[in-house]
Amino acid sequence: MKKIIIILTLIVSTLIYLEIKNNEVVIPDSAIRLRVIPNSNTSVDQNIKNKVKKYLEENTYTLLEGVSDLKEARTLINANIENLDNDIGNIFKENNYDFAGEFSGHVCFNDEFYGYDDALYAAGRLLRILSNTNMNVSDYFLDVPTYYSTPESYIEVGEENKDKIVNAVLEYAKSKKYEIIDIDGVRIEYGNGFALVRKSNTGPYITVRFEGKTKEEKDLHKNEIMNIINEVRND
Repeated sequence: MKKIIIILTLIVSTLIYLEIKNNEVVIPDSAIRLRVIPNSNTSVDQNIKNKVKKYLEENTYTLLEGVSDLKEARTLINANIENLDNDIGNIFKENNYDFAGEFSGHVCFNDEFYGYDDALYAAGRLLRILSNTNMNVSDYFLDVPTYYSTPESYIEVGEENKDKIVNAVLEYAKSKKYEIIDIDGVRIEYGNGFALVRKSNTGPYITVRFEGKTKEEKDLHKNEIMNIINEVRND
């Protein structure tokens, strides 16, 4: 299998772009949601994730440029959904991604199949694998390392503090000479885990998540970065 990347949760209903443009902070009940989740925590996979995410966002925003009516936005998105789908298929092909999956549990095959999340096909592929071996499903995970992570948390910090916090974490990470990815917020790669801080585009929040090879390491990363966040919040 080539690099695995999770590309697609695109719910076509309404228009987050309009909410951002009008400085609204309330997320609508229905929204266009682009979720891109990488195969691993490595810098390579994270960069692939951000490349795909940026591509999808730019194309969606370009498509909706100048749109100010909700009904028009829905019609336009629905009329172009096939083009967006083809673009995503091209990303798979150009980068030779064989397999994709979502955090929700959906899996998509681009190997002997065209990149859709088909549960019956996925079950069939699993059965084919198992039929050619004496291994159990659990045996395939024996050498997969265990990581401990926090849920993705939203922290209300106020519109005026979102950028300040992200910048403070970025400068702190640079001063520590940590390996960082700053394409979308700040992600610190510790080697034994990561810390992620991003600002929300739709509300007065930041998103944080932490991971470590042990619970203690996870908490260590969390406490280190939360101290920076709380200093800015309380300043």
